[in-house]
Amino acid sequence: MRLFLAVLVLIGLCACKPKPAADAANAEPENAWSQFPLYRKAAAASTSMRPGVWVGVDPKCPFLEAESTGVWPTCAQFMVVRPRMLITHHSGDSLELLTTQSYLIIDGYPRILQLAEGLGRTPYWFRYEGLRPLASDPDGSITRARLWNVTCGSAPANEAAPAASDSATRPSTPDCHMESQGAVRSAIIAAEDPRDQSQVYHWVRDAEH
Repeated sequence: MRLFLAVLVLIGLCACKPKPAADAANAEPENAWSQFPLYRKAAAASTSMRPGVWVGVDPKCPFLEAESTGVWPTCAQFMVVRPRMLITHHSGDSLELLTTQSYLIIDGYPRILQLAEGLGRTPYWFRYEGLRPLASDPDGSITRARLWNVTCGSAPANEAAPAASDSATRPSTPDCHMESQGAVRSAIIAAEDPRDQSQVYHWVRDAEH
C-alpha cells in the first residue's frame, strides 16, 4: 500500500507542466491530445466498462488469469477499471509503473475514451483513444473491447498514407494536437486496425482489494 501511494505521489509531482508541442522537424509519434477537454459529461455514453481487472490480449505472454495479479509475468498488460478512474499497470525489466487517470467514455461509433492526464483537480492535458465494445454483460456493461491510440508521424493503421490535402483522415496537426471533436473522431476512425489483437482487452474479475 505504501509503495502504491508513493508511486501516485511521484506521478502527481511530475504532472506540473503543459504538454509541449512536438518539434515538427524531429517529431516522435504522439497520441491524440488537447490542452483542455473537448468533451463534457453531457456527451458521455450510457454504458460503461465493467469495473474490475482488465487484461490485454498477447499470445506471446501466456499466464493464468485466475491467479493473483501479483504473480502475473512482467509482460502482462492489464488495468483496473473503477468508476471514472483507470489504473494502468506497465511492467517490464522488474519495474512496475502505475498510471492513474480519470476518464470519460463518449457516445458514438466508435466510442471515444477521453483521459485526463495527471492527478489532482487540474489535469495538465487530455488524451483520446478509440473504444469499440465487443461484448457486454447482462446489465449492459462492456466486458470486452478494442482500445487503440492515435499516433502521428505515420500512415493510419488501416490504409495507405493519405495525400496532404486529405484532411478527413489526418490529425489536426503533426503532433496530434486536437482542436475539435470532429478532428478527434476522424483521427480515431482512421487509426483503428481490426486485425491487431493486441488492442483487445477483456474483463477478468472484480478488482482485488
